[in-house]
Amino acid sequence: MTTNHTKPYERVQLFSGGGSRFGYYLGSYAALVEHDLKPDMIIGTCGGSLSAYLVKLASDPKDLQGLMYSRELYSVIKAIRHVTPDEANRRAKMRYMTHALKRLGLSLSHQSSKAQLHRQADSYARLLDELQQLAMFRIDNEEQWLDELSSFASSRQSDFDANLD
Repeated sequence: MTTNHTKPYERVQLFSGGGSRFGYYLGSYAALVEHDLKPDMIIGTCGGSLSAYLVKLASDPKDLQGLMYSRELYSVIKAIRHVTPDEANRRAKMRYMTHALKRLGLSLSHQSSKAQLHRQADSYARLLDELQQLAMFRIDNEEQWLDELSSFASSRQSDFDANLD
């Protein structure tokens, strides 16, 4: 028996939630790249996932800086609004969280028949709906929220490709 230990990733960077860390994440990524330590993978949660998405769109630190100053990123950030306390009742959030976690635990512990799989799919849909109620922020125009960023990155890539020709 051989013990072949492969390491798929040498460096992984984690961007957790928290809007105030946004600039820190992008700056730490740029510093890693500058020192030839570019992460093989970036994992992001909540606000950190937006930072990870920006790095995906503009992995070169100079392009990332251009993206940071762009009108498109301003529009994306402006669409995020804090949920007011009267809109997000703490007691209701705890009730939603408790029910959602119970349902998730129950659905994971049952055997999976076809009928059970359909019930699980319905349960997951309800779970996602309830988790949406737990959000601390809302996004205006959610369906097209990131479209401007994607088009910004595409146009930058087109400009880059044109300069190579």
